Amino acid sequence: MAWRSTRSMRLALCLATVVASAGLIVHSDQRLVMFAAAIAGALALFVMRETDRAAYGAVEILFALAVLWRAAGDAGAPVAPGESADVVAIEWDVALLQIGAATYVLVRGFDNFARGLEARRARRGEAENGGP
Repeated sequence: MAWRSTRSMRLALCLATVVASAGLIVHSDQRLVMFAAAIAGALALFVMRETDRAAYGAVEILFALAVLWRAAGDAGAPVAPGESADVVAIEWDVALLQIGAATYVLVRGFDNFARGLEARRARRGEAENGGP
């Protein structure tokens, strides 16, 4: 049972690090701070993936859905008064790139979530059968 609490603590620490990193990225105007925060967040997500792949997959899925929602809103935004129609073409290009990237992350999230559930079932089966 101790390994579960240790695992839970690692997951909580990882999530806290990701949230803190995101806050630093959003609120900092210094490139070095944003760079370091992004690396810290990436390392925390990596540890999270190694600790509980299903939880990591769920975070990946939520992130991809948020990006898709935002990209869909940006793509449908009307041209502001005084802007040329060229702005809309650029926004569509960017929106398509965002949608493509988010779709890729969504597929990876589904994959990580499914693999994580399989690993959980395997660990549960080993525990029930007296395995490692």
